[in-house]
This record gives sequence, C-alpha cells and structure tokens, in this order.
Amino acid sequence: MTTKNKRIVYVALALFTFASCTATIFFSFYFSDALQRMVNSVLKLEIYPPLIGGPVARTVYDPMKDDTGYGELAYPANRQFAEGNLDLVSYTVREPVFHAPWQDVPEFWQLELEFRTGFGEQSGAARNRTIYIYLNVPGFAGGSRETLRERSELVAFSPEYPWHYALAVTGDSGTIHGQNGDTVAMLDVLYSNSGKKVFIKVPLVKKELQRLYTIDSIRHYVLVAAHSPLDIGGVLPVSRRKTRTAGGGATSPLTPRIYDILSETGQGDMLSSWNDATFELARVEPVEIPMRRRTDGTRAIDQERIVNLESERKAIGDKLHAQKLGRLGELRQSGSETVREREELAILSFDVGETEIAERLFDELLREDSGNPRWLAYKGSLESMKGDGAPVVAAVKAVETGYRYLDEAIARSDGTLEKARNATADRYAVESRVDALLNRGGTSKAVPNEVFLKALQGARDFLEASELFLLSDNELSYANCCLSAAECFALDGKHGEAAIWKREAARIVRERVTSDGKPLSEPDRMLLLDLEIALLKEGLL
Repeated sequence: MTTKNKRIVYVALALFTFASCTATIFFSFYFSDALQRMVNSVLKLEIYPPLIGGPVARTVYDPMKDDTGYGELAYPANRQFAEGNLDLVSYTVREPVFHAPWQDVPEFWQLELEFRTGFGEQSGAARNRTIYIYLNVPGFAGGSRETLRERSELVAFSPEYPWHYALAVTGDSGTIHGQNGDTVAMLDVLYSNSGKKVFIKVPLVKKELQRLYTIDSIRHYVLVAAHSPLDIGGVLPVSRRKTRTAGGGATSPLTPRIYDILSETGQGDMLSSWNDATFELARVEPVEIPMRRRTDGTRAIDQERIVNLESERKAIGDKLHAQKLGRLGELRQSGSETVREREELAILSFDVGETEIAERLFDELLREDSGNPRWLAYKGSLESMKGDGAPVVAAVKAVETGYRYLDEAIARSDGTLEKARNATADRYAVESRVDALLNRGGTSKAVPNEVFLKALQGARDFLEASELFLLSDNELSYANCCLSAAECFALDGKHGEAAIWKREAARIVRERVTSDGKPLSEPDRMLLLDLEIALLKEGLL
C-alpha cells in the first residue's frame, strides 16, 4: 500500500470514528431514556451472590454527621483522620454463606460498613479506624456487659443484651472472640479502594460459629473509634483538647472514646449517660438485625396522603407565584436602580419563567461585573435551557455553552466553604456559592448523563451546597440537597450512595414532621411538602 493510500485509509477511519461517536452522542441525546432502558433490560449482569457474601439480609442506615460521639468529640489533630471518615453511614448484614465457590473459606458471614468519607489525602495504607462489633445472640447463655479490652471504649452494654461474640477490627486486621475473651478465629478484613467501605468476613468453619446458621436474628453493637496501635484495644484516647495522639472534646475521664455507634435514631443520650459520681460508664443499646432477608417488610405507599399533600403544595405554590409576580411589578414600577434590585428583578424573572427577560437582565449585570459567580451561574442555566426542544446540534452546543458559565461561576467562588466553616465568609459570598452549586447541580441532574457524564459532578455540587445550608442551620434545604444528590448518584449508577443520601433526607424530614417546632414560613412549608411527597413515593416515610 502506497503512502498516499495509507493516508486516505487513516483519514477515512478517523472520519468514520468521529461520525460514529457523534451519531452515538446525538442518538443518546434524543433517545437516552429508551436507550438506557434497553441496555438495562439486555445487560442483566449480576455477580454470583456467594462471591460477594450472599443476599443482603438488611441494611441499617446511621444518621450522618454524628461522628462527634456523645456530641462534642473532635477528631485528633492528625491529617490521617480525614473529615467524616469515622462517620458510619450504613451497616449491611448479609445472609451466611456455605459451600461458596472460589473462596478460601467457603463458609462465612459477611458484614459491610460504609463511612461518609474514605482515605482523603492519605494513601491506601492509612487504616485509621478501630471497629468493635459485639453480638448478642438470642438463646445463648451467659454473656458479658464489659468491653473486650478493659476500659478501651469506655462503655457498658445493656444488661438485657450482653454480648456473646466480639469482632475486633483494628486497622486492616481482625479477630473474633468469645464472651470469655478467647480468640475464636481470624477475620478477613478488606477495604474498598477509596477507603469508604470496610468488608468483614466471619469464617463459620468452626462448630461453635456454625450455630449462627440457625439463628433468626442477632443484636449488634457497632462501635467506631479512632485507631491507635499503641493504646489499649487499638482505641485512641480522648482528652479535653485534641492532639496528634488523642481526640478532643472529653469533659470527663469517663467520656466514651467512641465517635460513632450504630443507631437508627440518635446516639447522644446513650453516649452521654455516664455518671461521674457513681463511676458508671455510658450504657449503649444494640440494633436487632435479621440473619435472613424478610420479604414482608415492604412499606405501603400512602397514596391518599400524597394526594392531600400535593393539593396543599399546589395552593401554596400558586400563592407564592402570585407574590413573586406582585414583587416583579413593584420593582419594574420603581425603576430598580440599585444593583441588588436589578439582581432581584433578574432572579424573579428567572423564577417565574420569563427567561428572555431574565437573560437580558443578567447580561446587563455581567457587563458591569463579568466575574460575579451568582450572575454567571444563572446565565449558565439560561444558556443550558436553550437546549430543551432544540435540534440536536444546537442542544449540545447550548449545554456546552451553559457549562462554560457554570464552571466559571464555581471557579470564581472556590474557597467559600472553608471560609464558611471558619465563620469568615460574608453572607452574599455564601449565597452566591450556593446559587452556583445549585444551578450547576440542577443542570447536571437535568441533562442526559449518557451524553454529558455530569451526574456525579452534580451530586458533589449538591453535597457541598448541603453543607453550606447545614452551617447556616437550614435543615430543610440541607435535606433537599441530600435528596438531589441521591438522584444524581442514581443517574450515575451509584445506587448504594443514592440510598444513603435519600435516607438522610428522610431522617431530617421525619424529625421535622414529628417535631413541635415553630411554624414554617410558606416557602419552607412548600419545600417540606416537596420533600414529603418525593420520599413518600419512594416508601421512605
């Protein structure tokens, strides 16, 4: 083949590749939902259950951001402990497995713990958690109320439910012990690549452990401490002030050294129940978990309640929309001379759907300050919205243009979260960052992920916004961002992450609905209704 012919072939292949990729992208943009359904129906790829530990018996979701022990503990002053990586968010118990192929130990029982964050900036060698799982087995005689290692965690167990087995995971090794403290067997402990998940395989080869096959349910005490190879039980101590070798926030020599404990409600009352006068340790309670999946636990969806909430939501929504239109009229009549009034006019126009007017107003503002993150963010959303219903080429171009504005808005407001944590960020800067995050997150949730691959970025945007809302004590907006992040995780196929954040949103909503707090403003009431309706439809309330 001559050089000229080779060039012709290379050019033809390049053009064919470009055309194929472009056609695929355009096809996905038009038919992404149908295409995804087809792929999901055809590619039913499942992992053989024994290879991952058997079917899930139950997953218990622990409240997020409660990694402060009794309420005031602080992480050690050591970069090894990344923020949130002692915060247990879910605990999964799988059915015991026997005769599992491709396993060194064919008979085992798998437990899985997931934490809010992983290794952070540390290498994969940073195994910084000490985890104790104490098991109360119904029908077993005896049991202990004291911790495996004397005065390590500084807690006592319920007299009704003493433990019969203790699983001790220190770093990346583990052992299982009987109630007398003797070692029964070694545990197989694995970390996920990110360090967020810990997998514990309990071998069931020994006869005394095989009795677990016959048990219907077991009560679990799951305690998470900071790891120290030099201290009793591998548990890092806590003191009044944090140091590199101790956590902070202790108010008593009896303060538990536990940062998080598995609890479906709150842990503060349990971990603060020590008594300095009588030298009694804080008493903790277990969570009962079945050993096998139960098929009768599906929560019924209350359709009547959903209809009533939707009716109330529509009434409030109509009223708020009328109020926005009224405020728009006031601003237009007054002339809206100040920058803040013009900004309010632009945002209100955006909110009521007057997109052309909103774009003109934001363009005028950006001509005066081209680097304002809030204005850039709204401009980005407006550009992306032009893709709705447009021809494919125009739609893709509109979204790409929108992201240029959105990404710049994010870049120009970077560092706001750190300032907010240190209480050094002004209110407008925080609001601008939140608007930038919500606009980009909302766009990432709306555009086809099969084309733009933005869902995971959207989840991260919503989670940062959720933290900013939490710092300002706005729990409903925090919950709303958690739910939006969950929806983005689901779009990206990360259904485990999605489930965790949905349940965090449900926890906040459930607490607010059942509390006797002060009456909500109408915008907050509508937000609560939106959350209730969405979570009820998923059977989470």
